[in-house]
Amino acid sequence: MREGRGRSRERLAEEAGIAVGTPARLESEGAIRPGFITVGTVAKALEISLDELF
Repeated sequence: MREGRGRSRERLAEEAGIAVGTPARLESEGAIRPGFITVGTVAKALEISLDELF
């Protein structure tokens, strides 16, 4: 979804207010279990709903 929306990992991190390495860890299946706030900020930065993200 990130790439489809034209976002680099760095840009997503900046827009979501998360650490630069977090998007890479989120994209690595099973790497981390993000908290609700992190998931919400990523969805908002991607301009999608939580339903679309999941």
